Amino acid sequence: MENRNYKFRKATIADIPELKEMYKATLCTINKADYTPEEIEDWIGLHVEMTDNIWLI
Repeated sequence: MENRNYKFRKATIADIPELKEMYKATLCTINKADYTPEEIEDWIGLHVEMTDNIWLI
């Protein structure tokens, strides 16, 4: 396995759009096998309703 040097930092407000997109993409791909299509749509809808501040907690 390739050794990668990752650097972690706290998310910023500028990161929120990408975090939201990553959340949605994860639901639609990785979690697809674990939830029904209706459940995935509900989770995606929830991400739209979340305020931006929730992403920085």
